Amino acid sequence: MVWGEEDFGEMIYSQNGKRRSGVRSRFFTLFVILLVWCVTPAQAGISAISFEVTASYSLGTGTYQIEMGLTNHDLVTDTWWWNSASPIAIMDGLNTIATIDAASFVYIGDPQVNFDFTVTAGAAVVEITVSSALLSFTTINSASGSASASLELVDAGGGGASLFGLGPGGAAYLAQYNGFVPGGTAFANLLTTPLSGPSSATESFPVSGFAAIGVPVFDMSAQFHFSLSANDQAIGSSSFEIIPAPGALGLLAIGLIGSRRRRRLTD
Repeated sequence: MVWGEEDFGEMIYSQNGKRRSGVRSRFFTLFVILLVWCVTPAQAGISAISFEVTASYSLGTGTYQIEMGLTNHDLVTDTWWWNSASPIAIMDGLNTIATIDAASFVYIGDPQVNFDFTVTAGAAVVEITVSSALLSFTTINSASGSASASLELVDAGGGGASLFGLGPGGAAYLAQYNGFVPGGTAFANLLTTPLSGPSSATESFPVSGFAAIGVPVFDMSAQFHFSLSANDQAIGSSSFEIIPAPGALGLLAIGLIGSRRRRRLTD
């Protein structure tokens, strides 16, 4: 085969075109990585007390706390977690006010606050407060949130059981931002209907998706607060999540990706 000048020219043009395409591809990839790096929030943090259960009855109060030193933390995923290994008695002197049969939490710097518990009342009606840590994060200026909670009432003592929410409007669960619950700004007050046992209830806000918050958000926390009949058991679970709207740089990256895909389809 004999190569002419035109053949060599076409080959050189093709190679140069491939080089330019490769350079553009590498530059675009680097640009998107830089954009993602720029819009990734700084690492979050939690309060010194990462989990707390308080039990009160007519004769006294007891509290069980998990401190930072007992909390697991994964720096890569910015996640804190803990779970109980055995039942924990909340005492007032020699009296057992309530027993934490099981408990766990997962906090994610993304941000999310999730925790659950099983608690059994002592020999008297008890007031139970289960509080998450205060999770702080880089301010989200355009935020939306979603919260859900469930409670199951078990008639462990026989003869009927009852549970009454002690939060605003009779709510048993509070999800709040910009302040440590119950002193923050309310996002959702859930489970306002009393339970008589055995029974259960689940509620979410909003019913699906996320609800706009409308103000800059920089921290979040959640709490269960209810009264529980003597010798009976309550099982609770909750999730509270806040998400940002796409920032200007994120939208730019999405636009560039879409533009590049359209060019590839038309080439």
